[in-house]
Amino acid sequence: MDIIPSDLATYGKDAKALLKELQSQNERMFLLTFLVMNTGRTKQELENNVFQAVSIAQKHNCNLVRLDYQQEQGLMSTLPLASNLIEIQRGMTTSSTAIFVPFTTQELFQNGKEALYYGLNALSNNMIMVDRKKLKNPNALILGTPGSGKSFSAKREIANAFLVTDDDIIISDPESEYSPLVARFGGQVIKISPTSDQYINPMDINMNYSDDDNPIALKADFILSLCELIVGNKEGLRPVEKTVIDRCIRQIYQKYFESP
Repeated sequence: MDIIPSDLATYGKDAKALLKELQSQNERMFLLTFLVMNTGRTKQELENNVFQAVSIAQKHNCNLVRLDYQQEQGLMSTLPLASNLIEIQRGMTTSSTAIFVPFTTQELFQNGKEALYYGLNALSNNMIMVDRKKLKNPNALILGTPGSGKSFSAKREIANAFLVTDDDIIISDPESEYSPLVARFGGQVIKISPTSDQYINPMDINMNYSDDDNPIALKADFILSLCELIVGNKEGLRPVEKTVIDRCIRQIYQKYFESP
């Protein structure tokens, strides 16, 4: 084995691996002709484009050969005429051949004024642009290991939505992590704590409180659940207590809605 040339030993390993794929991994052998057409307005531009294509191929351990004296046949073969005039073929397995089929890669690119950038397609490296409001389910969940960039992804989407759309952005931030971003964009930061001078009034109500016809009933249900959480015992509020609270709520807010 020591006197066998290194390239022959490498080819032998590749041949054994190929035979294993064909025998045990449900692979088939295909003869493939792969052509890349380069165009240019001038000869210099064409040579530059060819040089760039060759450089990109070399990064992926591929070698492109120019079709000298076969340019016309190569051009006719690249046109969608289902006619291959080039007799240069290479043996490829099923999984390798499937890479060249463009319809196996699913793209997500929505054209619209409010489409946001969500990264690159791992297979095609094309941009992923989505308007989530046009999807069947517009909700999203960011998952990842610690330090993988979840917070940065959320901040990037917030900044993108602020610059591209007219949507209202509301952030619930217990750790006060997004305050500098909100301040930079000129937003309002509301601090809720025992020592702050800003409060949430659970009794507040306005004319647009509910889309239903009776906002008082919705407010009564909310305050009943709030009182049951604050002053209720293990069994909750007694029926007489619920009745008193409900009557008081309706008498208080009914005057507000009757006033001009």
